[in-house]
Amino acid sequence: MQQLGATCLAGYISGAVGTVVSNPADNIVSSLYNKKAKNIIDAVKSIGFRGLFTRSLPVRITLVGPVITMQWFFYDTIKILTGLPTSGGLPRELEEV
Repeated sequence: MQQLGATCLAGYISGAVGTVVSNPADNIVSSLYNKKAKNIIDAVKSIGFRGLFTRSLPVRITLVGPVITMQWFFYDTIKILTGLPTSGGLPRELEEV
């Protein structure tokens, strides 16, 4: 149970970090798709450098964090149910020592 808690925490953190890293590109693509800019340079100018990193970030973290958390949770739960060690966990033979 403790390992699944660590898995969930790691899943949420990884989802948040991935969101922060991908947010600038996502904002540029959204601007181009919605035809608010003609090219990448126009998109960056209209959004602004700071806006690339901050625009829609809280919403994306709120949406992506739980999704990644649940993926990791299901993955490790299936591993536990099949008798395999969890991600980052020790094999059962070593836990008993």
